[in-house]
Amino acid sequence: MYYSEEELGSDDSKENDVEVSDVMKVEVDKVLREMKNGKSPGEDGLTAEMFKWEGENMKEKLAKSFSMCLRKREIPSSWNNAIIILLYKKGDKERVENYRPISLLSVP
Repeated sequence: MYYSEEELGSDDSKENDVEVSDVMKVEVDKVLREMKNGKSPGEDGLTAEMFKWEGENMKEKLAKSFSMCLRKREIPSSWNNAIIILLYKKGDKERVENYRPISLLSVP
């Protein structure tokens, strides 16, 4: 989901780091409040509601994780994964063209 405590605490490899402002907890809080409830989770099984209900500790961890992503110019590899499902649109359910694919991504 996000960088581990070891990765967040590790400032040994600063050669590729970029100087950026840290993501603030209030920014994470604003984005979480704007996220829609009731959406399907990605492969991590976590929903927006879970992050919203987790509280201030989670917001702080997310802010640190996003800041690390910006500094390192990379994201955890799991954020690149998606579950692709087909949603039925209309017409004959036996015909593949009557479905559309959607990608279920991890929340963060």
